[in-house]
Amino acid sequence: MDLTTLARNNPEAFEKKTVDQIVSIAADGKLIDGSECSLQFRDFLKYQTAETIVRYSKFCLSHIDEHHACILQDLVNEFGRRLDFNVVPGKYRGSHGPDGYDGIWAAGKKQLVVVSKTTDDYKINIDRLMASFERDGSDKSGVSFYGLIVTGKQDTWDIESHIKGSRFFADVRVIGVQALFKLLAPYEATDNKKLTKKIRDFLFPKDYVRLDQLVSDIFDPVLSSDDAVEAAPVEPAKS
Repeated sequence: MDLTTLARNNPEAFEKKTVDQIVSIAADGKLIDGSECSLQFRDFLKYQTAETIVRYSKFCLSHIDEHHACILQDLVNEFGRRLDFNVVPGKYRGSHGPDGYDGIWAAGKKQLVVVSKTTDDYKINIDRLMASFERDGSDKSGVSFYGLIVTGKQDTWDIESHIKGSRFFADVRVIGVQALFKLLAPYEATDNKKLTKKIRDFLFPKDYVRLDQLVSDIFDPVLSSDDAVEAAPVEPAKS
């Protein structure tokens, strides 16, 4: 019986397991691009609550190594999938060059190039990464690419300095893993599509030289007084 079937038929069996224990029972337990283990684990995540996804991410952040970085990459991409992005996972162990992204999250013609970063073991070459998408996105297609760096670090001055020094400064932003996953709670509390879009749009860079839009983003009511906030189904999560 594969991991996904177990998750559907006996979800309580996983309540006390750590996320790396769960990966270990998926096929051969090795997260490799295109592997059966990877496919089963990504499918398994669709059936987990937001609370469980957050718990898994905290475990990965407290066990920093290559294996847990791969797991965290899938957790971050699952977040994007739940926000109704069309998610294309990147390589688990991509290079530091143009393919060094962890996922492409598409929302129509706006796409996020997502990079998960948990350590300072390597520096992200933002200019090289984003330039490759700049060349691929033709005027005819109308696709716009933006960068989102998801970090497990609290101190991100080095990442921020690197972004500010890049010619793609206006197109790249950074967010902490814990802050990112805080956005799952309001998403799973409602089926309101306006709220889903609001959260999704929040991740794209905006120019707040004029503050009107910022005020609207924070204070405009997303739900009308007639909207009832209902708990979203736990299993499976939205696809």
